[in-house]
Amino acid sequence: MMLYVEDLSIQVRDKNAKTDTTLVYDVDLTMERGDIVGIVGESGSGKTLTALSIAGLLSRHNMERKGKIIFEGINLLECDRRVLRKLQGNEISMIFQEPLNSLNPLIKVGKQVEESLKIHTTMDKLERKERAIKALRDVDLDNPEAVYNSYPHELSGGMRQRVMIASAMIISPKLLIADEPTTALDVTIQAEIVNLLKTINKESGTAVLFISHDLSLVNTLCERVLVMQNGYVVESGICDDIFHHPKMEYTQKLVAAIPKNPFVN
Repeated sequence: MMLYVEDLSIQVRDKNAKTDTTLVYDVDLTMERGDIVGIVGESGSGKTLTALSIAGLLSRHNMERKGKIIFEGINLLECDRRVLRKLQGNEISMIFQEPLNSLNPLIKVGKQVEESLKIHTTMDKLERKERAIKALRDVDLDNPEAVYNSYPHELSGGMRQRVMIASAMIISPKLLIADEPTTALDVTIQAEIVNLLKTINKESGTAVLFISHDLSLVNTLCERVLVMQNGYVVESGICDDIFHHPKMEYTQKLVAAIPKNPFVN
């Protein structure tokens, strides 16, 4: 088992009030290499907190996590920070909703795509550049050499998201966590990004954990899905079953409320 999450609960600490508020309750999740799993729910459902916790990106100062997150035999909730840092960006990568919040506006794209190579490999400057340009080409960016030498603001939203995927995939992680990566894009670009994630999964074997509020997108991309509401997993199973035959009232409303994307194959 590549990823095993058991009874994951997340609490936020209020030092002034001396109270804890639970935001995620007893989440269970398993993934093998090559799986594509979705977590879907409205804003505040706990899906992003769950993803951030698996990626090891939640603050340890004001967030308390209970349960288990076992990745390749290592409990991420108990391991040393040095072990976690070696996994981040190497074995586990993450992309976010708005690339402009993740990309440094003052540094050219290529140098940012190379960052994981500088941290996790012994490649020299020329090797890193060649690998970065290949990574940009692999995400279907036209003229990757020009993109390499561009600043983030010179690229469109869809191009920036492809840059983030290239950056996340450059070192061939075992798990890619995609947190609402299509929300800020129009439906045609959404389709392109979803199909790109499909291709990456098929060609590299990288498992994908896809976070979204859009069950139709999740059904298009994923094999299995967890439906979250108010911090709880209220339904889970095969995407097609849940999409076409939802059992819970909340999932039924989610299916009915979100329009299907006609541009996704």
